[in-house]
Order: sequence, then C-alpha cells, then structure tokens
Amino acid sequence: MKIFATGITGTLGRKMPDSVIPIKSRLEDFQYSQSEENFKDSTIIHMAGIVGVEKVKSNIQFAEKINVDLTMDLARISEKSGAAKFIYISSGHVYGNTNQSADESSPVNPQSLYAEQKCRVERKLIDFFGQTHTKLIILRIFSVVDISIKSPSLGGQIKKIIGGENTRQIKNGDDVRDFMKVETVSAIVNEIATSEVHSGIYNLCSGKSTTVRNLVKSILQDHGISNYEHIEAGNSDLPNNYGINSKLVHALPNFKI
Repeated sequence: MKIFATGITGTLGRKMPDSVIPIKSRLEDFQYSQSEENFKDSTIIHMAGIVGVEKVKSNIQFAEKINVDLTMDLARISEKSGAAKFIYISSGHVYGNTNQSADESSPVNPQSLYAEQKCRVERKLIDFFGQTHTKLIILRIFSVVDISIKSPSLGGQIKKIIGGENTRQIKNGDDVRDFMKVETVSAIVNEIATSEVHSGIYNLCSGKSTTVRNLVKSILQDHGISNYEHIEAGNSDLPNNYGINSKLVHALPNFKI
C-alpha cells in the first residue's frame, strides 16, 4: 500500500521514512494536481497545518483556511479517489486543562482557537466519512520534543542551551505535559499507517507526565549540563495537558511506545 502525506517538511514529516510519498503542493494555494487514481487503495496522512496557539492567533483567517477548509478538501479528494485510509493529525489540546489523565472518552474542552479548530475538524471528518468512519483515524498528539533543529519551540530552546546559550530563559516551568520525542511520534504514525489499526480516535502520548522543568533538566543532564538555573516557575494558560495511551498500546501490541 502506498502512503502519501502532507507536511512532509514539518516537525513530524521530516522524520517519516523515505517510503512516504510527499503531497508537495503548498497549502496556501493547494490544488490537487496528481491523478486521483494515485490515491486509490492508499493511505493519506494529513500532518500539514498552522500549528500552535500563537501562530493561529497571528492570522486567524489564514489558519481557518489551512486548518479547516483545506483539510476537508483533502478528505473529499481522499474519498473520491478511493483511498483506503485517512489519518488526521489532531492535538491533545482538544482536552484543554486536564486535572487528570485524559482518555479518548474524556470530554473535549478547547481553550484556544487552535484547539477549537482541531475539535471542529474532527467532528467534520467524522460526519463526512460517516458514523462508522471505517477509513478515518484521528491521532491526538500531545507534546512533541525535537532538539534536532533550532526553533522557537521548547526543543529548539533546549538545543540553543546545549549549543552554549547558557542564560536562555525557559518559561512556564511548572506546566505538566506528556512529552514524546519527535522520532518516536513519527515512527508511531508510520506504524499506524502501515498496520491494520482500526478506525477511531487515539491518544498518541507516552502515558507519563512531567513538568517542563524536569524535562529540560533531564535532557540537559544527558548532554553534560547540570544545575541549569534559568527556568521560570509558574504556568501557562494551559497548565496541565496529559493523557492515557492504553487504546494505542492495545492497537499496537508489538510496538514499544
């Protein structure tokens, strides 16, 4: 089975295997230029989008077009062309502030426009593919850490510290998250794409929570940096966001999560 994916140059996409075929169109002027027969009996992974609370807030109209409208365009193309599976990358942000571990049956409580868009697209996709949605898999990914590139993300900040910026301030040190390495998340997405995983919604997380402070200190210690002091106390607008991964573990019994 062929696997196609959007967002192949993004955080997750860069770690996908070479066997995944990129859908290369720029999202802002997305037009399906390939023969629809190319998608027949294939899997489509939709990773591309405007990701993060601040990026969505910075251009709401553009984010709505990319995250909502074009996702549904791709779903319609998937259905028309006879694709076997449609995998949508959602977010653990749909649960909002979790005072306890959220599983897939927990109520959604989006507390940002980014999370609201993810919730809305989930509902639209379920409605579009039908109540049985045998083709649709929704993956709610929690916190991804990537220290392979410098970027405004937490992983990018950690990389800069490792590179010698020893006074870089890390904010919201008391936030509690479920963190996973980007390599692990991408490997799981690929495993789901190539395995006989049933349709439905899955939390893609480690099932373990920790504070931002403890995560940063642990990674820095692995790189020979101890007692790093520049981590602020306090929380963000989403102080707790972590989940349960038992459904995913059951679906991938031979894969180490």
